[in-house]
Amino acid sequence: MSIRFLSIVILFCSSFAVHAENKQIFLLKQETPGHIVYASLLTDGESAIANIAGMGASKIKKDVVITVDEFNYLWAIANSKELMVFEFKSGQIKDLADSNYYTVNFRIGDGAKTYLRIPVKDLNGSSKEFVTKIKKIINTES
Repeated sequence: MSIRFLSIVILFCSSFAVHAENKQIFLLKQETPGHIVYASLLTDGESAIANIAGMGASKIKKDVVITVDEFNYLWAIANSKELMVFEFKSGQIKDLADSNYYTVNFRIGDGAKTYLRIPVKDLNGSSKEFVTKIKKIINTES
């Protein structure tokens, strides 16, 4: 009888197990006219990957495995007060692939996206660290 009770308790508790939500960070940059590169970093809380691709003249396409700690570090920077000064609302910007800006968006699960537009010439502190780390991931050999 106690084994049956224990089995029911285990089944009941496991149905309420907490699962990490998927998170995504997306960075888009037009390096030169016709040469657009993006990095889409994804995690489910247990693993993380960066999908790198180019559009137009850029022929880059690869997946780079990153650690969940790396992702979480970038997530914390993206959500920092220093970067939130670059926030804009969807639809406010006509051309997201502008060579003068890094365009970033991030979200949890299917939730609303937060959009940032970081000026290339205004990189310092957290914004510089954020962009530098993602560019390092982009340039990693797969």
